[in-house]
Amino acid sequence: MARECKYREMCELFLSDSDEEMELEVGDDDDKDECLYVEENSSSEEDEEELNYGNRSADQYMTEVIDEDDECDVEIDKDSEHCDSETPSLVEQNVPENVPSLEEGDLNHEWSNFHLNDDSAAVPKGEPGYDPLHKLRPFINHLNHLFQTSYIPEQHIIIDEALCPWRGKLSFKVYMKDKPVKWGIKLYHLCESKSGYVWWFEILCGMPGLSNRPYDVVQRLLGPLKSLGYCLYTDTYYTSLALAEDLASSNTGFTGTVLSNIIGLPKEFMNTKLDTGGVDFRRCKNTVVLRWKDKTDVAVLSTIHRPQMVAVNTRTSVKKRPTAIVDYHKNMGGVDLNDHMISYNAFYRKTTKWWKKLAFHMLTLTMVQAHCLYLKLFQTTYIPEQHIIIDEALCPWRGKLSFKVYMKDKPVKWGIKIVPSLRKQVWYVWRFEILCGMPGLSNRPYDVVQRLLGPLKSLGYCLYTDTYYTSLALAEDLASSNTGFTGTVLSNRIGLPKEFMNTKLDTGGVDFRRCKNTVVLRWKDKTDVAVLSTIHRPQMVAVNTCTSVKKRPTAIVDYHKNMGGVDLNDHMISYNAFYRKTTKWWKKLAFHMLTLTMVQAHCLYLKVRKIIGKPGMCLEDFMISVGEDLVTMPKSDLEQPTGAAVPQDPQQLRLQGKHLSHFLVPLKVRRYCCVCYARLKAEGTDSKYRRKRTQRTKWECQQCKKALCVHPCMKAYHTMQDYTRPLQNLV
Repeated sequence: MARECKYREMCELFLSDSDEEMELEVGDDDDKDECLYVEENSSSEEDEEELNYGNRSADQYMTEVIDEDDECDVEIDKDSEHCDSETPSLVEQNVPENVPSLEEGDLNHEWSNFHLNDDSAAVPKGEPGYDPLHKLRPFINHLNHLFQTSYIPEQHIIIDEALCPWRGKLSFKVYMKDKPVKWGIKLYHLCESKSGYVWWFEILCGMPGLSNRPYDVVQRLLGPLKSLGYCLYTDTYYTSLALAEDLASSNTGFTGTVLSNIIGLPKEFMNTKLDTGGVDFRRCKNTVVLRWKDKTDVAVLSTIHRPQMVAVNTRTSVKKRPTAIVDYHKNMGGVDLNDHMISYNAFYRKTTKWWKKLAFHMLTLTMVQAHCLYLKLFQTTYIPEQHIIIDEALCPWRGKLSFKVYMKDKPVKWGIKIVPSLRKQVWYVWRFEILCGMPGLSNRPYDVVQRLLGPLKSLGYCLYTDTYYTSLALAEDLASSNTGFTGTVLSNRIGLPKEFMNTKLDTGGVDFRRCKNTVVLRWKDKTDVAVLSTIHRPQMVAVNTCTSVKKRPTAIVDYHKNMGGVDLNDHMISYNAFYRKTTKWWKKLAFHMLTLTMVQAHCLYLKVRKIIGKPGMCLEDFMISVGEDLVTMPKSDLEQPTGAAVPQDPQQLRLQGKHLSHFLVPLKVRRYCCVCYARLKAEGTDSKYRRKRTQRTKWECQQCKKALCVHPCMKAYHTMQDYTRPLQNLV
């Protein structure tokens, strides 16, 4: 199943088959990183036999680490300025015959002989053509080529720095005080603002003849995107007046914070003191130089913004800020988001070789890139209809967890909060976020709604929310972007008239006010209800109840009709929960999302059955049917093992060879002997007694990975079918 998931498809997209492939070289340690090569057109049987044994792609190495068997090949970009067309091909290699066969999980030999280029072709330092990144150059060129051809970024892009951790000796190691890891190898990233997708990257290595001036770095990274109408955001390191003017002349927008001492800026203007909230600007040809003070003085250069102010909701009030700074804060964060994704899922291994550390950093980057494209594919599976809702869901969890929340209105009070965006009629979750306190990611209701809507904004959808998300600023913002909005609102929200919200109404009474595009409506039945809507008029409609016909506002009728998809989705998940007992929160969350996936598939299944006019199965029968299909699915084509078959059943594995192929290795931490524990359990004792009486041992079987006493448990475990019976007579 792992080979059929979309993550795998995205990885294959980045490490796809091609005519020319980059392979891992395997050789003896005594060869000192030297490898032999075979002519590209060689067709001898001996060479083919050696190649079949020795060829291993970069992706195959990575998949061996994560216990997968798929093989993908990597292409060398020979058109790159750093790739010599006369260099011997890495497609075919001659591997020494005495390379020992590796057992499953044993990567020590491959790790010590891991290569990505021919070291014998490296140009010595000080000579023309010297490349400090020669060991990684084909891999870097290949990734850059695939990152660019796999996806076209959206309009807003950013350039910033990233850091690959490294504290060893290295001539181009840098120190960056603002990074969580201070020492490392510096990378320049050109990213899409919203998703963090890296479209192009460079490594700062002091390449002879390659300028590292910020102006030149930006020009190289933009490359073919220049003059295509993109909007670029940078920080103070890259921003200059010359860069802004140059990009404006080539049809590329630019916005970036700037230092006060940059050449070309008026000194008197930059050094003038501003009061808190004060703003001032100057214009230089196509560029606006804007200064604004909140807590600190901020200066911005922009070729796409006018010196205008816009109202912004903070936690306590509404403040006015320049549009340039608002858009800068909104879009400048893709590289940081990418860094967080890499750091949370780091693929590093201990090594004394800087280039190996950098190679694994780029492999992790490749996985993050695949995840970005996977999320985009997840949203293209189904396009929701007009009415959508945003609400909270909860994955049950009562253990220790920093982002565990308490929700008193949920049947299960404690858990991990999930914010889904749904299409109402089929309960389909189109997009979701998990509340985990990620640094740099705002959890304000306004920002959460904006992120979840994403590309649906301005497409004419009608959004329904509850009081947690509803605000006057959100309603006005969505109305201005052609998105309808309806939601219940609290009486103390900023911008609502206090006298109107606090006026008492009689039972059945209704009142309303209008603010620009938004209607604020209050109605009382048993309780007082306030609603904000940009798609309803303050009209009443007759509604049939159990005993009579009553009149209610159309906004409230539609709200009750459409608001309920998340609760219905929660019910569908809870009735067919796929949970298992575990002490790991991430396993609980993974099973919750597996159940959610089944509910999603059932939603689409019902929709298809409705289109063809046939009845569908209930969710329980649907899940059983899917499970039966997965069990009976034929095994994928795997390489057949050569030689004697290795038993895969743990019961057969432990009894194989009467313990002659098993031996004990020391443990770092003492563990309970599995035989002693199982024997006490078979006697019917409780867990507390078993933990107290079971012996702790410092030995485990190297092959079975079971903690065992040296005698008699070691022999009993590997020779007895039922090792829980008394062991006194075992010799």
